[in-house]
Amino acid sequence: MLTVQHKLDGSPLTLADHASHLVIADHFLERGLVAVSEEGEHIHPAAERYWLVNPLDGTKGFLAGNTEFTVNIALVDQGRPVLGVVYAPVIDMFNW
Repeated sequence: MLTVQHKLDGSPLTLADHASHLVIADHFLERGLVAVSEEGEHIHPAAERYWLVNPLDGTKGFLAGNTEFTVNIALVDQGRPVLGVVYAPVIDMFNW
């Protein structure tokens, strides 16, 4: 059984959301890069360039047992998205 918490907006939050966030955030932090994650506490509004992360997009589907969830990461430079990557882990497929 999965442990589910809820964010302030009522959306679900699982240990998988948190674990995915930690792996991705640590990867960026170790390289000195700024990352803003949906599950993170650190927001850098003054940063001109940062990585915007949704570590598990589709948590409701994940909880329902379907395979339609993704990891989304985008590079934002001076307020404009310049690169986006979507990864579907169940089918091991990347798209950018």
